[in-house]
Amino acid sequence: EMKIWVKVPEQDKKVVSCDVIHSTAQIFWLKTNAPGEVDPRAPRTWPGGLLCLQASQIHRPPPCSTSRDESCSRFGPRARRLNRVSLITSFLRDDFRSEPKNTRVAQGETALLECGPPRGHPEPTVFWRKNGQTLDLDGSKRIRLVDGGNLAIQDVRQSDDGRYQCVAKNTVGVRESAIALLKVHVKPFLIRGPQDAVTLAGGSVEFQCLVGGDPVPDVLWRRTAGGGNMPLGRVHILEDRSLRVEAVILEDEGEYSCEADNAVGTVTASATLTVHSAPSMTVRPTDQMIELHRDAVFECGVAGNPRPSVFWSLEGNRSLLFPGARNDRYIASSTPEGKAILTLQSVTRNDTGTVVVCSAVNPAGSVAWRARLTVTSPEDHPPPIITLGPTNQTLPVKSMAVLPCSAIGSPPPVITWYKDGAPVIPGPRINISDSGTLQINDLEKRDSGLYTCVASSRSGKATWSGALRLELPTNPNINFFRAPEPSTFPGPPSRPHIVNKTDSSVTISWTRNNKIGSSSLLGYQ
Repeated sequence: EMKIWVKVPEQDKKVVSCDVIHSTAQIFWLKTNAPGEVDPRAPRTWPGGLLCLQASQIHRPPPCSTSRDESCSRFGPRARRLNRVSLITSFLRDDFRSEPKNTRVAQGETALLECGPPRGHPEPTVFWRKNGQTLDLDGSKRIRLVDGGNLAIQDVRQSDDGRYQCVAKNTVGVRESAIALLKVHVKPFLIRGPQDAVTLAGGSVEFQCLVGGDPVPDVLWRRTAGGGNMPLGRVHILEDRSLRVEAVILEDEGEYSCEADNAVGTVTASATLTVHSAPSMTVRPTDQMIELHRDAVFECGVAGNPRPSVFWSLEGNRSLLFPGARNDRYIASSTPEGKAILTLQSVTRNDTGTVVVCSAVNPAGSVAWRARLTVTSPEDHPPPIITLGPTNQTLPVKSMAVLPCSAIGSPPPVITWYKDGAPVIPGPRINISDSGTLQINDLEKRDSGLYTCVASSRSGKATWSGALRLELPTNPNINFFRAPEPSTFPGPPSRPHIVNKTDSSVTISWTRNNKIGSSSLLGYQ
């Protein structure tokens, strides 16, 4: 038996010869499909044993390989011989079972271009072209065929970007797939990311976010969760996508992140902004006037970022006192709220004129504040002065009485009330205000008496008395009198000033007040 592969295009012919030794033998061809059967459509025989087959007479086999047998028979005087020839048709269909599609892939990943070649016999071989050039798969470790005709490209690079075409080939011919574009994208990557920054309050700061990638990544700036909102109105995105924050305040402190993304990936980088502010005094130490042998206490509160270091010093003395330190009678301490305290124990007359200095310093700057100490003794101050006291009043029962008592002095005096020499006890009807005014409601006959206001301090005391008389409102023989309102009184004169002084006398002068009140001003006493 002899096998012949036949490629027969349309309208073409295939001639098969049958050679015999005896030229007198009769030769004819049979097409057999099964034992004992002859195909009635057998092709005609030409002289000399030639068989002529039209393309239309060679039926393409089904997908599996089939053969058709052509039997060459010759008959001689004594014998009959049959030679069998197998004609196997070859073919290659036009349509690809699957064709590569346009594909986008990130650099470094694996790209897969699918290709299901057309059916054919013999089975077509598959190869690929890139940009019209055949790919040399044997010389590459990254690029190979998988699952028959699919093209797998590992660790894709931008150089793999191009036009790809799947080609199928056998003895019949060549089939080419549609061209597929492989686009290799690059995930965003940082060229120069934001760096931690430290700036002073009121200044400005910039964070860079220089990124690469294909397609060009979009850049978004944000503050991390819990870090607060972006300071709108003071924040700007520059042309190079850097973030600029102007007029920085303490609340801007925190973490800022730059997020770059494109079609194939995302990259994020963060930086921390630290805002420094120079120290400022929230509680300033004040001048102190302290009595002899008492303690002088100075307070100093500061704010700033980072938290300032606070210390005390004495003007003209280089010694520094930090909280927790002690130097002789000077003790430096601090409160739970962070205030600095300087205590000078048991002041003496020599401490008068001492100037204490509270200083605060941090990397952003420094601040200092001074306070002066004056030591006094009781004899240095006059006793309190009552500027407005109670007057004699005659009031009806069941009405209300108001007895004022205002006093000044250093130290500020304490006001107490007495009735007929006994302390006045506040109750449901009796009230003493913070200013010292005594008010009695729903007056009774027993409220009559002499009321005395006493203003006292360590410097001494002052008293002012007024009588309160109560009568029935129906008594026609009584002239009731209520103390006038203080607003109707004339105003006090100006502060006296010394005009002349000698060893035994002093002359002072003052000017009258333009506020006359409800009556004529007679003079000052």
